[in-house]
Amino acid sequence: MAASGLPISSGSAGPIPPLARALSRNQSFQRNPSRRVLFSETPAPKHQSRNWDSGHGSNNFPEMPPKHQARNRDEDNLSEISTKPRARDWDSGDDVKRERRGCRLCCAWTSLVVGFLVLGLMLLGALSLSFVKGALPEFRVKSLNISRLEISKKDKNTFLTADVQLLINVTNKNDRYDLSYSVLSVEVSSEDINLGTKEVAEFKQNPKKVSVLNVSTEVKKSVVDDAATDDLKSNYKDRQVVIDVVFDGSVTVNMEGRKLSGLPLKVLCTSIQQVDIDNGLQPQCRVKMFHFL
Repeated sequence: MAASGLPISSGSAGPIPPLARALSRNQSFQRNPSRRVLFSETPAPKHQSRNWDSGHGSNNFPEMPPKHQARNRDEDNLSEISTKPRARDWDSGDDVKRERRGCRLCCAWTSLVVGFLVLGLMLLGALSLSFVKGALPEFRVKSLNISRLEISKKDKNTFLTADVQLLINVTNKNDRYDLSYSVLSVEVSSEDINLGTKEVAEFKQNPKKVSVLNVSTEVKKSVVDDAATDDLKSNYKDRQVVIDVVFDGSVTVNMEGRKLSGLPLKVLCTSIQQVDIDNGLQPQCRVKMFHFL
């Protein structure tokens, strides 16, 4: 052993370093918090290595993609996230489809109900019209007589004086219903020349009964067209006068205690030729309840 007190190994060239100082009992149980060793039975994952460069094939570095590839990959991930439909979007789309389907079903049922109602009203109206038309009376012109026809001129005006007598047969064709007529206004004309007006009093008809209306009209010194009076005078002499008779009023149908009151009634006896009546014919008139019938 040297004088310095340090041991010298016989086989080494230099001096032996001094031994570490033994820790005291208190210091041996203190742990350094900065140094902790964790032991695990699971082996650490191996890093896959990739040769980024042919010159560094021997170095086992972790795989690091180039910057432009990482940027493209991030952009692809963002595009996938932005284009991928969310569950909320799908739910809202399903709700809209369900609402549209419900609206379509509601509209379909509403249209169906309205169609049935309209069809029922049309059928009811058709039945009512057929019944009413079957209950309407029949008008026929039985006789026509123009007892007086005078034409005079004064101060460049032409005046007409005429008396007309008509017999009209009114028949109630029903065998169950009574008919009650209001006051009927009658207008007689020939070739747009007024031959007078008349009112027929109220009357009633039993089923299958015929009533005869005596209608007499007259005009006195009525101003008329000169050319029209010439044709009327010529036809009067030849008994070829053509007249029009119009009845206007209302009728009530009595149906075994029930009444249809105030039904409009209009009778059109048009183009009635005197020669036909002289030959024993009874031209039938057209009976209307409404303007479209």
